[in-house]
Amino acid sequence: MASKTETVKDETVKVFVPIIGSGSYGLDVVEISKSILDKHGKVETSYEPDIFAICINNLTKAFRDAFGI
Repeated sequence: MASKTETVKDETVKVFVPIIGSGSYGLDVVEISKSILDKHGKVETSYEPDIFAICINNLTKAFRDAFGI
């Protein structure tokens, strides 16, 4: 019996990238293969999942840190 090669569909994830331009702040949303992110990405900070309001506070803190403000 010949072995069959399984095709595994790689998941796509979204990454928020903080950007600064001409004294203003923003972000890009980039889609990337999860396997590439797992292989080449490095987690610098991690926040535990929580209710939406706390999640927003964590995002605000993370973006302030990223922007240096």
